[in-house]
Amino acid sequence: MSIYNREYMKENPSGASPGHPSSWSVITWLIVINCSAYLLSLLIDVPPKEPMADSLSLSLSGIASFKVWTLFTYQFIHGHLLHVAGNMLILFFIGRLLLQMASPRQFIEIYFAGAIFGGVSQLLFNLATREDGLIMGASGAVMAVLLALATLIPNQTLNFLLFFIFPIKMKMKQIVMIVIFIDVLGLLFGFFASRDATGSRSVVAHFAHFGGMLAGWAYIKLWFTRSKRAPASRKRNQTLMERFGIRRIKNAQISDQSHKHSSNPEPFVSADVDAILDKINDQGFQSLSKEEQKLLEKSSNRLSKRLDKDQ
Repeated sequence: MSIYNREYMKENPSGASPGHPSSWSVITWLIVINCSAYLLSLLIDVPPKEPMADSLSLSLSGIASFKVWTLFTYQFIHGHLLHVAGNMLILFFIGRLLLQMASPRQFIEIYFAGAIFGGVSQLLFNLATREDGLIMGASGAVMAVLLALATLIPNQTLNFLLFFIFPIKMKMKQIVMIVIFIDVLGLLFGFFASRDATGSRSVVAHFAHFGGMLAGWAYIKLWFTRSKRAPASRKRNQTLMERFGIRRIKNAQISDQSHKHSSNPEPFVSADVDAILDKINDQGFQSLSKEEQKLLEKSSNRLSKRLDKDQ
């Protein structure tokens, strides 16, 4: 595949007009679904009758009544505007960074794994404390996205505006530590919160956050990293031979037998480098072996010199 035929080199990969739903990213779809569900709940859930929250939110009593679907649907129900706005803002800014390193399918897997494992974690906590209440919100899923990104790039520095006013510069691992610290404090203060008329405490589902974080971390450590390493360790030669043509890597040198006797001038982007770029597009930069990374770096240097010579 030529470099100019790759999806990411096209202005509109899907061929749809800008703004058309078919051109939306997975993050845009998740934000639209969550916001639409919240707006719908404003129209349907009018206290004291709240059919959406009662039938879609997660709770011990709901699971006991065989409402197993709530383990999935609870993430789309939010209690108030700040709840949904906060989750969607984090998803938008952090999710875009993760989507640069993971495929849309992997992103979805991380997101929903965080939501489901976060819900289970909060249910177990409620069962241990013998308290029941409605569990709702996408916080567990969003925390999974946050931890997945922090696990991949823990030392990456992010610049952002705290409360959209104060400029802050922090590393990903520092952001995670602050989030965990806030959740631990919230959990401790929650034990001393006043109970409502039903005898339950109205608190944030902190264990849903912890469960989501654990799911995001575990996905990267146990599945994402392993899937990246597998082609390089188990099928390195086979992958290069079958997917990219008859090419072999030895001491950072690639020989292409199909072009061995060719007298054509060296192309602007060689077939070998084009094959490596294909691999990055399909599996991400982390899938490259050390030899491929060295070759890509050497090619970049040669390309820069060639551009300087042509100017």
